[in-house]
Amino acid sequence: DPIQTSEELELLKDALLIEKYMARVVADVEVNQEELQQYYQQHKRDFLRAERIQVSQILVDSEEKAVELRQQLKDADEEKFREVARRHSLGVEASRGGLMGVFEMGQLPYAFDKVVFTLEEGQLSPVIESSYGYHIFRVDRKYPAELVPFEKAKEEIRVKVLEEKIKNKMNEHLRWLKDNLDWTFFPENLTFPYQRKSHD
Repeated sequence: DPIQTSEELELLKDALLIEKYMARVVADVEVNQEELQQYYQQHKRDFLRAERIQVSQILVDSEEKAVELRQQLKDADEEKFREVARRHSLGVEASRGGLMGVFEMGQLPYAFDKVVFTLEEGQLSPVIESSYGYHIFRVDRKYPAELVPFEKAKEEIRVKVLEEKIKNKMNEHLRWLKDNLDWTFFPENLTFPYQRKSHD
């Protein structure tokens, strides 16, 4: 790293002093259990989780192969599906036995979404063609829509409430400084040339 100039070091020192000062201003900001509960009650809609499904796939490059594999897997269990996916799938998730992950509606391409969300657990999709090739999807698990319980949401809420309180405390403090300090402007101390706009 290039050696910093004394001017850069001064600016860095100022920035650290400001940070230290601001940290002291908000040092006493806390969030209690009651506030967490209140936030949860007022923002329950934010903690509603839509229905989700765990989806796996086998992707191959010909319709003929896809139809043949789907026929083989008609009555197969999850283990058998994973084995066939590892052996035949061209998808990036083949090494995971075709496991793509857990999705809400709208997170997969529409053509896939409208098929997989109609399937039951353990059911296979028909062969679906896309620009990637020919897909066979399997719904491994279905997670119904739910309200995330307070205990699970608590830490996320704590962060949100704390951020809001810190922001308010800073704004309040800055307003206090503006009202109570006598501000004098010394343009000659600026590190850049200052030109006052002349008004006609």
